[in-house]
Amino acid sequence: MILVTGAAGFIGTHLVRALLTQGHDVTAVVHTHTLPSDLSDRVHTIHADLADASSLSLLPHSVDAVFHLAILSPREEAPDDATQCIRVNTLGTANILEYCRTRQVRRLIYSSSIAVYGAPDSLPVSEQAPLRPDSFYAVSKVAAENLCQRYHKAYGLSIACLRYASVYGPGQRPHTVLPLFLQRAASGEPLILFGAGERTQDFVYVKDVVAANLLALSAESCDIFNIGSGVGTRMEQLAQTVAQVVGADAASITYDTSRTDDGIHFQLDIAKARRELGYHPQYTLQEGLEEYCMARGSA
Repeated sequence: MILVTGAAGFIGTHLVRALLTQGHDVTAVVHTHTLPSDLSDRVHTIHADLADASSLSLLPHSVDAVFHLAILSPREEAPDDATQCIRVNTLGTANILEYCRTRQVRRLIYSSSIAVYGAPDSLPVSEQAPLRPDSFYAVSKVAAENLCQRYHKAYGLSIACLRYASVYGPGQRPHTVLPLFLQRAASGEPLILFGAGERTQDFVYVKDVVAANLLALSAESCDIFNIGSGVGTRMEQLAQTVAQVVGADAASITYDTSRTDDGIHFQLDIAKARRELGYHPQYTLQEGLEEYCMARGSA
């Protein structure tokens, strides 16, 4: 049996589907969200607040592996987010680690984020780059990673931590750049870029992230791995690709030169995941967007 926390989330639902396709018996842990209808009858579902240690008694006594994806990721930082992020992301992870230790779980796959790097000094960013978390969310993820490493060293737990780039695909938050671009392009509205659209980001399709999780499940390496496309895409390139995929006129891309895009430039070095996990992204940005658009159209 495999346990998936955060199973009703964006990546979690895709992972659960993949595990079921492979024939695994899946137990899904959810908190405030519910599983899609195509999954709810195919898995055993547990409603639990993992930050509450007493909720661990609700989890199965024996599981082979745990995928820990449950997170709190605020859209905009607020004063109480420090407490909430530490509670959900760090304390929740500590409780899952203790669950794995006491139940002798064979393997834990922890979902982390490139947010732990903050603003990198150079690109591409390897796992050895300095960690400069610049949000409460990122701080809580660094702390959770440290807990994973400590449990591995102290108790021999087999753990892989996966640091995701900007994951996109069906089911992602609607107020992020790609869903907004796709919606505007489909509606004939202009795609607005700040400045010259030169900021770069590493976009990785959700199915490649799921594949990385499945590879990490069967691997023996207990380490931290970057999971992305390994390609730095400029915002201008992103807008042009969206316009091409949707069939919109590329001229609908406009530039707001009164504002600068002060976001962080990113491109991940994924050589370690290629070497130790056998991870090879299968989707180019255009291929991922085409599949994403098809899914949006059939929804």
